Amino acid sequence: MRIGHTELFVSDPLASRDFYTGVLGFELVAEQGPPEGPPRYIWLSCGEREILLRPASESRPAPAATYQQAHSAIVLYTDALEECLATLRARGLALNGEDSGCPCFTDPDGHWWQIVNPGEEH
Repeated sequence: MRIGHTELFVSDPLASRDFYTGVLGFELVAEQGPPEGPPRYIWLSCGEREILLRPASESRPAPAATYQQAHSAIVLYTDALEECLATLRARGLALNGEDSGCPCFTDPDGHWWQIVNPGEEH
């Protein structure tokens, strides 16, 4: 068995697509939806991993206030943490927390992310 892809439920797939491609620099792989309307399913890649952005139910729980309160989180690895952070900040990313000294942020829907240099001690 292996993990195929990660699905993130989002309120606006097109706005989330813009955040993930424009701010985080993920690659747009495909958009799926009805021929007569906007795409509802957005496929992205980050390295070897794929993420599917799909419409969320309106009855989902509120996002966690802090990284430590989140039910789940996604961790990005980089070998050049400060350079990576400078690039992301220049694209508009606002950090809003840390965990064990590692910077954290949320996407437009409140999914928690962390950026780590795995070669550094934390």
